[in-house]
Amino acid sequence: GGSGGASRAQRAARNRPFSCRLRVAAMMGLGRSGGGGRRVGTGYVAILLAAAVLFGVVVQCAAEVGTPSVIRGIAPKDRKRYKAAVEGKTFKCFDGVTVVKSSALNDDYCDCPDGSDEPGTSACPNARFHCQNKNYLPKFVPSMFVDDGVCDCCDGTDERSGNCKNTCAEDGKELRSELQSQIRAIEHGLREKGAMVGGNAVDEEDTTRQVALVEKKINATSILVDKLEEKIKALNRAQLEEHEKKMREEMGGDDGPGEGEDYDEEEAGDVSDEEYEAAMEEGEGSGETDEDVGRK
Repeated sequence: GGSGGASRAQRAARNRPFSCRLRVAAMMGLGRSGGGGRRVGTGYVAILLAAAVLFGVVVQCAAEVGTPSVIRGIAPKDRKRYKAAVEGKTFKCFDGVTVVKSSALNDDYCDCPDGSDEPGTSACPNARFHCQNKNYLPKFVPSMFVDDGVCDCCDGTDERSGNCKNTCAEDGKELRSELQSQIRAIEHGLREKGAMVGGNAVDEEDTTRQVALVEKKINATSILVDKLEEKIKALNRAQLEEHEKKMREEMGGDDGPGEGEDYDEEEAGDVSDEEYEAAMEEGEGSGETDEDVGRK
């Protein structure tokens, strides 16, 4: 499972931290500048000192390339799976089949088909780099964004050059401020909702009182209607009696037909159909409307 034309050794050398490469180059330049001749004096001593310092830098860089480089880009939840490789044994790829040497982890050479051996480099196109982003939100970025010169993690860990400033504290402060604003808005909404619910409870009580009052008025109106109906019946009876009295008077007084005499409806002044129709026509010309009659 190679990744390009470069050999493992060449890619591992390029994987050495930028700060180490810079210090090694500086020490080599210092050594060359201090040895211009065969003088046995301060120049010779400077060369020896430069060589000693260079050796120390190389040892330090080797240590830096070891453990810190191995755990680069690994998510906290996956650290147990890389424990054996960190301890110098072997590493089993996440596919559960392929096993590689511990030195193959983060060596900028893709050995695992799933890219799990290169969480901290851009060697495997299907790998992911984990940004810890302390004081902010952790996240994953595609491996193609690792060491591309663009700062994708707020802690700058995706770029070895050291040109990325750690802005996680500032970003986290801004995020917390936004979340607090959202919390205040939600709390305000809940208070408004509580006030509305309380207002509805008061309205419900008022509505209950109004309903009781309307029912009371309906009962009183029903009683009044019953009384009015009784009065109307009494008036109708009185009018009927008065009408009958008038009819008797028109028929010859209250005495009625004499004893032994036959009572003839025609002779007693019974109203004929023609007279009834004439009376109806006369009543229609009186000017009384149905409303007037109903009011009476």
